[in-house]
Amino acid sequence: DARYALLRLEAEGHGGHFGGQAHEISMFKENIQRYAREEQMSRQMRGLVTELKAGTNAKKIVDAEARAQAHAAEAANYRDIVLRQQSIAGLFTPPKPAYMAKIALIKQLEMQLGQLGVVDDPYERCAGCDVANDAELARVVACALASYRR
Repeated sequence: DARYALLRLEAEGHGGHFGGQAHEISMFKENIQRYAREEQMSRQMRGLVTELKAGTNAKKIVDAEARAQAHAAEAANYRDIVLRQQSIAGLFTPPKPAYMAKIALIKQLEMQLGQLGVVDDPYERCAGCDVANDAELARVVACALASYRR
């Protein structure tokens, strides 16, 4: 079972972890959540722009494009902040490749289950900005940075 293997990897320390001062960690987590929130809003606004372009209301299109650009700029700003924070020695140790490979497998399986109608919303866990623990936050960080490096 992929989830069991992921839990085992987490328990063995492959899922990434935090070190450093409590205020540094809380700021890092807050910036990760802000980055995820702005990135999600940017995607939603780009989708809205696409939908609006099917219509004829130019003012709404221009407004939505401006909002999408603003959210994209904020997301880029927070991404850069997170990347700088990651350069602080000992603050954050990213997940190991085996852990990330297992996450990718689980995500793929959830997508397949979602297509079959077994899972209501396969994106539900990934799209939220609230994270329950450090391992979940490490996963969000690694996914966000992996998408940035592509």
